[in-house]
Amino acid sequence: MDTGLGNFAQISENMAKLLEEKTLKGHIFKVGEKKKVKECSFRINNIGRHTLTLRLLPDDKYQQIPKD
Repeated sequence: MDTGLGNFAQISENMAKLLEEKTLKGHIFKVGEKKKVKECSFRINNIGRHTLTLRLLPDDKYQQIPKD
């Protein structure tokens, strides 16, 4: 969970569901979750106390089609 103080806090699954429903929608992150940043897709690989590690996912619409 983003605390708003420049770091992340680990919370339980039940607490995450409760907070997402009430007030903190968009502030709760899970490892493996897909997010979009400036129209690019990323998967969350790791969440540390001060870092969120993302992996860029390929976008098929920019793939070149080979010519025969």
